[in-house]
Amino acid sequence: SILFLPVVAVSIYKMMDKIMLGSFSSIEEVGYYENAEKIIQLPITMVSALGTVMLPRVSNMIRNNKENEVKRISSKTLPFVTFLTIPIIMGLIAVGKDFSILFLGEKFKKSGDLIQLLVITVIFVSWGNVIRTQYLIPKERDKEYVASVFLGAIVNFIINYILIPKYQSVGACIGTIFAEFVVVLYQI
Repeated sequence: SILFLPVVAVSIYKMMDKIMLGSFSSIEEVGYYENAEKIIQLPITMVSALGTVMLPRVSNMIRNNKENEVKRISSKTLPFVTFLTIPIIMGLIAVGKDFSILFLGEKFKKSGDLIQLLVITVIFVSWGNVIRTQYLIPKERDKEYVASVFLGAIVNFIINYILIPKYQSVGACIGTIFAEFVVVLYQI
């Protein structure tokens, strides 16, 4: 199936951040970035579980020509996901620095700054998950989904190439933020 391509693309552009950081910066910067990214993955995984649960249900409704029901559910899911992610984002922005010191140690204080940047991606990834699992995949719009992920990978590479040499792990965060934004914008 064509749906394995986005998994590969996402894996590549997640590894690409670290490879480019290691090439243009230092191993310490890779460590700061990787630890911040791991912490951000926790809320993303929680919110993404909703999409995993909804995909079979929405697919079944589409197969049974229940378009109005799909629209009703979709119109509730996006605000619900937004309602869940905004407090997570605000909370991690507020406590990101202290959180990184508490869980990673004083040496990883910079990871707190990166958490405060990367947490912005939670909303984009969450919206993209809803669009993907409640519209693109059930409607067999696989090409659009694949294209969005590859476009995100290209944007991430270009921004990383420009920003990492000067801004190191902060540049990688900015690249990731823009990449996730472009993915969800394309899907919309």
